[in-house]
Amino acid sequence: MSSTSQMIVLVYVGFAALCTTRAGSIAVAPHDGVGPDPKEVANAILTLSCVKGQETIACEGNVARLTCPPDTVIRVTEANYGRSDFPTCPHPQRSNLNCGDRARSISTVRHECDNRRHCVVTATNGVFGDPCVGTFKYLQVKYDCEPAFSVIACEGSSATLSCPTGEVIRIIKALYGRTEFQLCPHPARGNLACGSASHSLANVQSRCDYQASCTVPSSNGVFGDPCPGTYKYLEVQYRCG
Repeated sequence: MSSTSQMIVLVYVGFAALCTTRAGSIAVAPHDGVGPDPKEVANAILTLSCVKGQETIACEGNVARLTCPPDTVIRVTEANYGRSDFPTCPHPQRSNLNCGDRARSISTVRHECDNRRHCVVTATNGVFGDPCVGTFKYLQVKYDCEPAFSVIACEGSSATLSCPTGEVIRIIKALYGRTEFQLCPHPARGNLACGSASHSLANVQSRCDYQASCTVPSSNGVFGDPCPGTYKYLEVQYRCG
């Protein structure tokens, strides 16, 4: 395998208010001339949207559903299971308007929802505890949908991740192996069920989480060889925050 790598630059553009405009890249290691021509895609544009200030409310006993558009992930900003006003979720038992454990609520919802496109959280005492016995409660969640950036490095090259000044990397998912035929073209790509997502994620998280930038080699030396004889790639999805 050639040790030479070529960089295919993709420009990520966020058009919604307060979204970050930044650049990312895909690293491609040519293999005996097999692979895409960087000149054909060097100026490709990928548009990532984001949505700020989403809110969902679930009355006690129901479920809150959080969802974000493609190429974005959930970031929970506020959550409270309890009651802070009279009109929401009408019920005879709603006299206590200073009810809730916000710290526990946001920790619980973030655990279930952060860095995912969709999640469901049940508004019950069994999930959150009972912050005010005898009061009919509701779960109120506020969240943003933030851009999720993707980097793909063909085997033999490296994935470079970076965030703007003042922000750090949070890895969402990673896979070293192969699940797509089209990515990183090569004669040896018949196995499309190749790779351990959990092993790849833990490896990339240990190298990149909470860093401003990082570089991860896409190689068997780093991840082991999940499928001998198959030409692999490293695919990483992350956000900055």
